[in-house]
Amino acid sequence: MKLPVYQVDAFTNKVFSGNPAAVCPLETWLDDSLLQSIANENNLSETAFFVREEGGYRIRWFTPEVEVDLCGHATLASGFVIFNFFQKQDRLVTFSSKSGKLTVEKKDDLLALNFPAQPPVLCEAPENLIDGLGKKPLEALSSEDYFVVFSSEEDIIKIRPDFEKLKKIDLRGVIVTAKGKKADFVSRFFAPRVGVNEDPVTGSAHCALIPYWAKKLNKKNLHAHQVSSRGGELFCEDLGERVEVGGRAVLFMGGTMNFESVDEVISFAIEKEKEAVAFYEDASSQQIYTGARQPFQEFAREERKHQALLEEFAENTQKLAEYEFKWIPDLKRSDYLVDAAYKPGMPYPDMLRLAMKREEKALALYNEFGEDPGDVKR
Repeated sequence: MKLPVYQVDAFTNKVFSGNPAAVCPLETWLDDSLLQSIANENNLSETAFFVREEGGYRIRWFTPEVEVDLCGHATLASGFVIFNFFQKQDRLVTFSSKSGKLTVEKKDDLLALNFPAQPPVLCEAPENLIDGLGKKPLEALSSEDYFVVFSSEEDIIKIRPDFEKLKKIDLRGVIVTAKGKKADFVSRFFAPRVGVNEDPVTGSAHCALIPYWAKKLNKKNLHAHQVSSRGGELFCEDLGERVEVGGRAVLFMGGTMNFESVDEVISFAIEKEKEAVAFYEDASSQQIYTGARQPFQEFAREERKHQALLEEFAENTQKLAEYEFKWIPDLKRSDYLVDAAYKPGMPYPDMLRLAMKREEKALALYNEFGEDPGDVKR
């Protein structure tokens, strides 16, 4: 199985600076655990995956450890990939996401993100936050992250965080900021709680930074620097309930991800079938009525058949070579359903919707493998 991948440096006009993001265009969604494994293997602060849908694209972002609800630089990088490799004539791309509608627009030599504003509010700084930063701030606020203000750009540059202490905070990450010398404001961003000690340039953090500094400086258009070791430059505008975050991007590399062996793919698929059996058996046990239990029991029986077939392939790969793959069309009916995480006791219709989502991802995996199993080296 082969998947395209691009690595793009965002919020910069030269490689080896800005924030690198991996961008993976997909034909259809793969299993979440596979997406997470890809992000872990990429080992960048974020990997973005997107799938074409009516009116634009659906986008998701993963750190090496978890999926996140919003990521600026990987969205900018995704827009760069679409404009340069898929829709070269377009000037606007629209994404749907867990954080709602997002856009990337070409504006002269910049790519401009349009994101929801997240104005921070005053809060009491917890002790592990102050201890983790090693310095008491002028003020502490919070939005999606803790938002900590210091007196000077030098203060921001000199911060040496204790990441073990910052892991214990109860929000996604920590924004530290101050007025800048050459820019209107500077910042850094720490998120060890989600597997990113320091993010080089953080577009989503500017959803809070822009409304804060627009009010403080009494100006709508702002120039910002993120003063990490790689550094990044952002051109910002306060739009009220939305913010615009502009920057440049440059391609570092493009290539193809490969599963290296048949054994690896089969082992992965067997684990997915075992998970499916457990899910359907648990779903069946929670139903009061026989008619509601029966579909889940039948699903579990089918998944056991799939598991048994895969285990045969694992024992004798010659059987795989002789197997006749049949491509199954994806009707994409579950594209119109909202993603939901499994919770014991969830209503029967929600369980059926979740089952459809699971089967769609399994179909994508097997169709991808079945298109050209010769791509996979033995």
